[in-house]
Amino acid sequence: MDGTGEDSADRAAPASGRTRSILIVATEEIAGDAAQAVLNEVHGATGGDPPEVYLVCPVLPSSGLRQVLGDVDKAIPPARERMKASLETLRSVGLDANGEVGDSDPVTAISDELLKHGADRILVITHARDNERGYAEKELLDRINREFDQPAIELRVTGHGEQERVEGRETATAGAKRREEGRRISRNLPPLRKQDGLGIAVAILGTIALILLAADCPDKQEEQGGPIVQFAGGCALRYLLAGGFFLINLGHLGALLLMESVGYRGPFERFFARISLIGTPLAIVASALIS
Repeated sequence: MDGTGEDSADRAAPASGRTRSILIVATEEIAGDAAQAVLNEVHGATGGDPPEVYLVCPVLPSSGLRQVLGDVDKAIPPARERMKASLETLRSVGLDANGEVGDSDPVTAISDELLKHGADRILVITHARDNERGYAEKELLDRINREFDQPAIELRVTGHGEQERVEGRETATAGAKRREEGRRISRNLPPLRKQDGLGIAVAILGTIALILLAADCPDKQEEQGGPIVQFAGGCALRYLLAGGFFLINLGHLGALLLMESVGYRGPFERFFARISLIGTPLAIVASALIS
């Protein structure tokens, strides 16, 4: 997950079962009844002892495309306002909280805060209604459950200001599920499932085979009238197959090995995994049959 080769969850895991510090992640301003709900969660986790409370408000771009492109400048001022208002609310109900604006990816924002402060529990405040949930809020609790050892609670709220209400509560048990998903072959790589290992082998060996087939394309320049005619023939198809699957497999491998911090799972992962795992051998057969 980071350059040191150690999971931030491992470094930040609490030394004992006692909750002494809580990280609150607010993708929505904390106000109204939500403030009391947060207070109840904190007191319930700490047994009434005053804990250390840290608040992080991730920057939330208006669309998934803006987040992917890193276009977050316009979202920074609203995140600051959300942080200031939420801090005032938390302090008004008796919690001595400190906060800051975090990364546009909430999981990265959490990881950064755990590295700075550590926390025994994670409490997330998100929107309850799908039409209000931002791109970064989708499947957020599942991602937190995969990445961090700390138990997490998600409070889903509706309304704004004094009209804000908690409409749902979900929990994620302690212990990162990511460890259950596969074997870690290196401290610098994420855990890999069996299908991931097979996909990596097929992608690497298959791409090499396609490149060799393209390089071995017979030179028929003189027979067919020159390089333009050659490029328009069977060799062109071999070049296209080799180049196309080189890009597909490179992207899939990069995502598997480098993008696990953002949870490379779901429809896109399955789509590219199938293209790579099934399409690459078919492309090899097709390239070998092209004369």
